[in-house]
Amino acid sequence: MKMRDAIEMQKLKEIPKGEQLEIRARNAVAELLIKNLVVPKIFFEAPWTRKSVPDVLAIDRGGTGDVHVVEIKTGFLAAKSALPQLLDIPANFRWIAVLTKIGERSYRISHELLNPQQGPGRIGIIRVMNTPDDRLSAELEIGAERFPAPLYDKADRFKAKHKADIEFR
Repeated sequence: MKMRDAIEMQKLKEIPKGEQLEIRARNAVAELLIKNLVVPKIFFEAPWTRKSVPDVLAIDRGGTGDVHVVEIKTGFLAAKSALPQLLDIPANFRWIAVLTKIGERSYRISHELLNPQQGPGRIGIIRVMNTPDDRLSAELEIGAERFPAPLYDKADRFKAKHKADIEFR
């Protein structure tokens, strides 16, 4: 086991259970993005801007395509409250991943909250659930729509400074 992995394992043991689930959900979300994008480079907790460190950042087409950002929240109320900040993150596609709480009734986020005040684009919703064997599984609930943003140069600079957590060669 690498030293970085051992440190990450120790950090996980010290984190409250709710936060552990959000960290575990990153892998489920990454698996979903891998299935739906073309050879993405995926970064966990990457400093995309000075103000925003999304839970998951994916750059499509081997790091030369559109930028996808995902915020992972436990429960629909936390997800709903994160939407305004998510709209401020520069990205071509924005996603909110919702870990449903045990016993939480089915809840829908209003479509008006998923759309920007002006212009095209829509935040997509990813639902993350516990499977019977205690794994996390992610599925698309509402597809994201493209936000217009010229981010290719920014993505190139970002990739030059940061190593992807998941990439394909």
